[in-house]
Amino acid sequence: MIKSIQTLFKSMILLICFTQVTIAQDAPDFTHTDIFGNEHNLYSYLDDGKAVLLDFSATWCPPCWSIHQAGTLDNIYHDYGPGGLDEVVVIFIEPDLGTNEACLYGNTIECVGGTQGDWVTGVPYPIIDLQTSTTQSAYGVTAFPTLFVISPDRKIKKTYVGGGFSASEMRSTLINSLIPDAGTSSKVLGMSADSYTCTQNSAYFEMMNRGEDVISELTVEIFGNGTLIETQVLAVDVPSLSFKNITLDPFSMPSDENVLLEIKVTADGDIDPSNDVASVSVSRAIGTDNYINIYIKGDESSGSDNTKYAIYNPAGEKIFEADVNKNEVIESKAYFSDPGCHRFELSEGGFGDGLSFGDVEITSNDGEVIFDNKFFGTKGGADFIADAVSSNQDESLVENQLFPNPTTNELNITISDNMTLPASFTLYNQLGEIIEVRSITEGYSTIQFDVPNGIYSAIILGKNGKRSIDPVLVIK
Repeated sequence: MIKSIQTLFKSMILLICFTQVTIAQDAPDFTHTDIFGNEHNLYSYLDDGKAVLLDFSATWCPPCWSIHQAGTLDNIYHDYGPGGLDEVVVIFIEPDLGTNEACLYGNTIECVGGTQGDWVTGVPYPIIDLQTSTTQSAYGVTAFPTLFVISPDRKIKKTYVGGGFSASEMRSTLINSLIPDAGTSSKVLGMSADSYTCTQNSAYFEMMNRGEDVISELTVEIFGNGTLIETQVLAVDVPSLSFKNITLDPFSMPSDENVLLEIKVTADGDIDPSNDVASVSVSRAIGTDNYINIYIKGDESSGSDNTKYAIYNPAGEKIFEADVNKNEVIESKAYFSDPGCHRFELSEGGFGDGLSFGDVEITSNDGEVIFDNKFFGTKGGADFIADAVSSNQDESLVENQLFPNPTTNELNITISDNMTLPASFTLYNQLGEIIEVRSITEGYSTIQFDVPNGIYSAIILGKNGKRSIDPVLVIK
């Protein structure tokens, strides 16, 4: 009860003090040792050209804890820190002299002064537990949380007090606080490409313009398993201190089953070409029979206005397209009449987060996964190689007689002598959805159905595994 009253009292003081914060334009230097024994000097980081984010937070402070639980500093560290862009240093400072180190670990038994929980476990950035008030006083910190963005010229770029700030705005402020390199300086951050590809691939890479000059042209060398595939010259527009996703033109793939794709990007006059390379591994497209299995589960943001899947034939023509509705489950097959490289593609134009809370799995006739990345952003997909007819044609395909074809609502079927009865008759629409299923027990049968006009696929499967696949045109 006493701790709860103390925490409430401290929070009330914070509310009163929020408007009293005054921060100097020059960031005071400091050298402190974090809780793991590592020393940190502010001006050393700034002199290395880094922007620094300082977070003054108390272990007992509720809005500080909300920022911690939201992962705001974690995300900035991973994206912009040593494991990412390597342009930003994040430092967490606990300045309240009325708390002890046990409070940082969420140890409520040994904690003195109050704690919201464990501030240490899983945190990648340094945590400093101040033992004097010198640094807090130098920065004029009278409320928690108070965060400072400091630019490499040692100036305080912006101050955030309380927990109501925009994390995305803070990220932009951090990048804009950097001092551009003189001249041209491109920096490639990563590369992506289709996981499975036929003879051609498309890929993209993310880059940052670290220099002060606008980048308007890039020369990109594309390598496959160490051999130059081709060189592309791309017109771009990348302003200073900005990011850009650059899409490469389609290019031919090596015939190897597994390929390490590498790019070397050159901007004219680049002062540091060493950070302009990236790579990604891809594999040759998976083969399938004359159909694929489709499983898609929409999520809360799916809808006919923004989420669709499509299939393209070897000529690049769209042969199937369907909506994915909110929380809808789609389980079907898609059949193909043309042999060669096809493409499955899934697009999401809502939040651009793919099917984060849904699912997708596209498989070949024997269950090999063609595409299963539900975190595909705005668009994702994969190539696959389909046979025009079953790869087991000589062993399993037979010719049954279906007439009339075109038809209105019935088919007369004569079963081949090579097919053993009983047999199953299945009628599929162009999306691979099952429309009718019947049993055939005699060599000559009539099957009636009521379906809309269109093109359907009739598959008859005999007891001995023999089968026939016939297109059926319904015209009324």
